[in-house]
Amino acid sequence: VADGLPTTMPAALQLTDETSEPERKPALSGLASSPRHLADSFEPLPLRGWFLLIQLLPALGFAGLWAWDQRRRHLALHPEIVRRRAARRQLRRQRRMLKRAAAEGDAPGYARYSVAAMQIACAPHYLAEPRALVCGDVLNVLNAPEREGRTGEVIRQLFAAADDSRFAVSPRTPVEAFALKPELDGILLRLEERL
Repeated sequence: VADGLPTTMPAALQLTDETSEPERKPALSGLASSPRHLADSFEPLPLRGWFLLIQLLPALGFAGLWAWDQRRRHLALHPEIVRRRAARRQLRRQRRMLKRAAAEGDAPGYARYSVAAMQIACAPHYLAEPRALVCGDVLNVLNAPEREGRTGEVIRQLFAAADDSRFAVSPRTPVEAFALKPELDGILLRLEERL
């Protein structure tokens, strides 16, 4: 017998079984209390319907950027399109101011707004700031019979009334601008068609 070693094998196994801890089954920790199944299906991603749409998004984005750049370049080559579009917007705004002045009974304001509307409609033809145009510039946009006829007379009366209300120390008796409303509407319509 060697130094303190048991002589039989069963006695040695029995001794180790008593001193060792009971064998535990593997278990999940508290962090992962229940196993989770992450895959919805086992179908590969490229075969799913939404995958193709996601692949098309960059191509659609590039196509949109290309179209935007083409439009930007076209407008840079044709600035008259931008000027005319801006003039139409300003003309609509000026017409709303004309209606407001007519509703309030403001004849001098109506004359000023009508002149401003005509200047806005004619400015793209001269590449000028609308307020820089005078009566002659507006008349030059019209053809000769319109300039010499009733249309030219109405435009001259409105410019005179607007100038009188704006610059005269003691305004003369103003032209009844509201009486010219139907003719003014026709003039603005013709000028807008030429934009």
